Amino acid sequence: SMGAAHCWRNNSAAPATAHLTGSVTAGPTCPVVQDGVPCPDRPVAAAVIQITDSNGGNVAEVITDAEGAYAVDLPPGRYHVVPQAVEGLLGTAAPADVTVAADSTTVVNFSYDTGIR
Repeated sequence: SMGAAHCWRNNSAAPATAHLTGSVTAGPTCPVVQDGVPCPDRPVAAAVIQITDSNGGNVAEVITDAEGAYAVDLPPGRYHVVPQAVEGLLGTAAPADVTVAADSTTVVNFSYDTGIR
């Protein structure tokens, strides 16, 4: 039960939500990066980002769009954000531990290794 202290609250209100967003890129995109030569990391589309709770339970999976961006709404709390292997990329981005708070946006970016040297 909500308890008397919350009796003012509208029961139809949505539960508190935390927003997790970020971008996924891969680099290097050139064998040799030279000064003055742009060689930006490229976005990784269709990368699967798995979000688990502290017990390892799967909370959500989100897939990056054409710009390599992802966004997901979660209940506030602590999560393990685990990028999955992407075909054609050598190195999978390292997982991140994040704590997301209600009504705020947490940005977590990931970078994969293209294997280009």
